[in-house]
Amino acid sequence: MDEKMQLAEWSRLFAENLMAERKRQGLTMEELSEKSQLSLSHYRTLEKGDGHFPSFPALVKLLSALRCAPTRLLKGIVDWNELDEYRGLSERFSGLKPHQLKKANEMLDVMFR
Repeated sequence: MDEKMQLAEWSRLFAENLMAERKRQGLTMEELSEKSQLSLSHYRTLEKGDGHFPSFPALVKLLSALRCAPTRLLKGIVDWNELDEYRGLSERFSGLKPHQLKKANEMLDVMFR
């Protein structure tokens, strides 16, 4: 599969996972947009799944708002079983308080600049 097709597939999977988690928690698009501090138009673009994938800060905001492990939103995109060195990372992130998650995000932003 070429890179463009792979990104389109990841976008579709992310959108499906995001919508499923939002509905599982009984939230509307508007409520999750507000909780995640993403504009409603940005949120709708992500849930539409037409080739858009969230930036890392947007992903962290969504995970924080949903209070879910990354595995829920990245199901089918990341094969967590093959990533032994990252095992437990999702559980560690899901257990963070909002201020801790913000600090972790800031540290990761510095690492990836």
